[in-house]
Amino acid sequence: MSLIRQIISGAAWNIGAQVSSQVISLVSMMFLVRWLSPDDFGLIAMCVVLKGLAFVFANLGLSAAIIQKKEIDALYLSTAFWASLGAGIAVTVTVAALGPAMAWFFQRSELSGIVAVSSLTFAFGGLTTTHHALLERRMAFRSLSFIDLFVQLGASLVGIAAAAQGYGYWSLVGREISASLLSLPFLWGVARWVPRFRFCRRRFKDLFSFSMYVLGSNLVNFFNRNGDNLIIGKFLGASALGIYDFAYNLMLKPLQYISFTVGRSLFPALSQIQTDKAQVRDIYLKSIKVISLITFPMMGGMWTISPNVIPLVFGEKWLSAVPVFQILCLVGALQSVGTTVGTVLLSQDRSDLAFKMTIFVSPFVWFAFLAGLPWGIVGVAKAYAIVSLCWWLVSHSLTNRIIDLSMKSFLLQLASPACASAIMMVVVKYASIYIDGQMGLNELPLLLGAKISLGAFVYCSVASIMHRRQLSIAFHGLSAKLALARK
Repeated sequence: MSLIRQIISGAAWNIGAQVSSQVISLVSMMFLVRWLSPDDFGLIAMCVVLKGLAFVFANLGLSAAIIQKKEIDALYLSTAFWASLGAGIAVTVTVAALGPAMAWFFQRSELSGIVAVSSLTFAFGGLTTTHHALLERRMAFRSLSFIDLFVQLGASLVGIAAAAQGYGYWSLVGREISASLLSLPFLWGVARWVPRFRFCRRRFKDLFSFSMYVLGSNLVNFFNRNGDNLIIGKFLGASALGIYDFAYNLMLKPLQYISFTVGRSLFPALSQIQTDKAQVRDIYLKSIKVISLITFPMMGGMWTISPNVIPLVFGEKWLSAVPVFQILCLVGALQSVGTTVGTVLLSQDRSDLAFKMTIFVSPFVWFAFLAGLPWGIVGVAKAYAIVSLCWWLVSHSLTNRIIDLSMKSFLLQLASPACASAIMMVVVKYASIYIDGQMGLNELPLLLGAKISLGAFVYCSVASIMHRRQLSIAFHGLSAKLALARK
């Protein structure tokens, strides 16, 4: 099979697996939110800050170094494996010991046990991070997608079964542990690589000279992304945090489906052609075009129909999450494109600049969280949205200079999807007044179907008029350029 056909075939399988994964996640959430309370989700969300921080250190940033490096041998991989495993075990012990401190901080005794048990995922993760990075380096995205699918299916079944038996928040812990255990045989079996009992300090130093900036960026960026959980959990309580975290994750999952699918293959491809700025620019512009064509209307559509979807699918007790979810949808549209900043910088061997940028924006993000606190979770979401917009413009301006890309050319790629999405939102919003009056709230499924159909029709019509030629170029040109980049 030719390289072009491999890329196209792999992308098709990857998208199919990702769609299936999202369906599993949605179905799982529908069961879990009916058996579990916001307080159960809030308790798990309280652990996110500590566990997410631990994951940053458990990885050491070595995965990105393995993917970015042009040439790598077995000694590099074995060194990375033992370093990751050692870090994972150390983090497991450290996190388990910090469980009582978490319980004291949030004034919830249950957190001590939750943290101790869930810390095992770090040790298990140390056994698989190198194999996962190796498969990404090989651009084996079809295999990785199927692994993610099978792991999520198995872990979701464990979580649902535990929740049905009345285990409460422990069902969410069990789902997490199961995912770590299930991924181990799949990744080792597909990668077909076994580490040797060798560790080279020189190889580690070479890898870490790149990954230490990735580690620093991930560390600072983690606090920026999870500071809201920490502040809301401390000052507003578990129930408020559970609602906020529910809204954030509901927004994030469909966003990850698109951005992750495109961005996952973008990093190794750009790393291979990092010295060819013209080709990097071309692939990058086509990538953000594809992302925005899908995520902008997706986020806009979710914003307009969320007042109907959330109570219908998840129950009336989650209705208070609607305003937070709507604000975060607008943030998500920005982040869908903003995630490519790190990809471009790392592929250009500028992990140092990525680290400096995250350090710079960190105080502004935390100030926003604190400034919005007096207005509750809605105020925190609004403050976060304002900072996200400002930083989105600054970060892209700095990153585009690295690949000699003008801000005008960058924004032009996003203009037509943004305009088409805005028109769709306005039409559906005002049409909803008529639709709601005709059908009534007792016919929510039909009302929801009417709004979705109207939104899809409006967006597709406007998009086809505004950039019919660009649609073809964006989707078909990206596959061809990625193929050429690998030659």
